[in-house]
Amino acid sequence: MTTNLTSANSRPRYRRGTHWLAMLLTLILLLQVFVGAGLTSTNAVPTASSADSGGSPGGDAWVTVHQHGGRALAAVTLLMAILAWPAGGAARTLGAATFAFVAVQVVLGESRMHTACPYTPPTHGVVGQLCFALVCTVALVTSRSWVEVAAPAATKTAVSSRRLALALAGAVFVQLLLGAAQRHGAVGFALAAHMLWAMVVCIVVGWATLWFMAQHPDRKPLVRSAQVSAGLVVLQLLTGGFAFLTTSTVAFRSFGAAWVVPTIHAGVGAALLASSAVLLVATRRIVACEPDGPLEA
Repeated sequence: MTTNLTSANSRPRYRRGTHWLAMLLTLILLLQVFVGAGLTSTNAVPTASSADSGGSPGGDAWVTVHQHGGRALAAVTLLMAILAWPAGGAARTLGAATFAFVAVQVVLGESRMHTACPYTPPTHGVVGQLCFALVCTVALVTSRSWVEVAAPAATKTAVSSRRLALALAGAVFVQLLLGAAQRHGAVGFALAAHMLWAMVVCIVVGWATLWFMAQHPDRKPLVRSAQVSAGLVVLQLLTGGFAFLTTSTVAFRSFGAAWVVPTIHAGVGAALLASSAVLLVATRRIVACEPDGPLEA
C-alpha cells in the first residue's frame, strides 16, 4: 500500500531559506548542464586518451570553471540537504538524493579526465541532467504552495494519472540515455534508436497532456506541467533536427552552429526530464486515491 509523499499529519512547515536555496541551485545547475554540454560539443574536455592534445583552444578555462563549479555545487547542495532534513517527508528524501547524485557527478567528472572508459562521459552527462531534475523537485516540495495546499480530493483516476506520469518520466529518461550514448559515441546504433524512441516520447507526452487536461482540468499544476513537457518536446525535436544537420551536413556546418545547437538540444533535454519529474512528484501530492479504491500503483 502506498501513500502520498506528504501525509496530513507529517506535513512540514514552509521554510523560505530552503526553498530559495533550491531555486538558486536550479538556476546554477542548469548553467552547469549547458556549460558541460558546450564543452562536449566543442570536444574541449580533456580525457585520458586525449590528454596530450589538451582539447580545443580556449576550452581549458571553461573546463576549469565547470570542474570547480561542480565542487562548489556539491557543497551548496549538501547545505540544502541539511536544511531540508528537518522538514521530513519528500523534502528530506529528495534533498538527500540530490546531494548523493551531485556527489556522484563530481566523482564521474574527475574520473572522466583520468580514465579512458567510454561509458564514463555519457554517464556523467545523464547524471548531470538527473541532478537538475532532482533539484527542481526539491524546489517544488519546499515551496509554499506545496506545503500549504489543502488535502487533495479523492479521484478514481489517481492511479492511472500516477502511472502515466511515471511512464512519461521513464520514456524521457530512456531518451536521454540514448541521446548521451549517441552524443559521446558509446553505442554504434544509438542514433537510430534515439530517433525512433523520440516518436515514443512524443506519443507518451501527447497522451499525458490530453489526459491531464481532460481528467484534472481543475488541477492547474498538473495541466501546466504536462503542457510544458509538450512544448519542450516540440523544441527538442526542432533542435534535434538542426543538431543533426549541423553535425552531419557540410552545408550547415559552422563552428558556432556545430556546438550551439547540440548544446541547446542537450539543455532542453534536461529541462524536459525536470518537467516530467515535477509532474511525477506532483501527482503524488495533488491527486489522491479513493478510500475504497486501489491504492497500489
